[in-house]
Amino acid sequence: MYRVVVIDDHREISQLLSIVLRHPDIELHTADDGWEGLRLIREVRPHLVVLDVMMPGMNGWQVYDAVRADPALQQTPIIMVTVVPEQASRRHHFVNSPIDRYFTKPFDTLQLRHEIERMLGGVSLWR
Repeated sequence: MYRVVVIDDHREISQLLSIVLRHPDIELHTADDGWEGLRLIREVRPHLVVLDVMMPGMNGWQVYDAVRADPALQQTPIIMVTVVPEQASRRHHFVNSPIDRYFTKPFDTLQLRHEIERMLGGVSLWR
């Protein structure tokens, strides 16, 4: 069973990701803000986090930094999903990283699905 946490303040995106991630081998947890999402990550210890950047309160970069600073969580794969093009100051986190990916909205759901499968170790979401 793979545990995945989705953090996005837009309900439509969370619902879309719930459809993309619907699979008997995936236990999905969702949050609509960074504080709740970070709490879920610490509680659930997911195999993957899908994280929006622009959220009220604690934004996605703050969640990302908190996860990367926690020795128990720092190897957790994270997919950033945002309407904002990648910040140059953050680009080095994503170049050739085996655990970090960046998707700009609107994103290709098939490409995202393929990346999720890869990051979960090859699980097929096509059942």
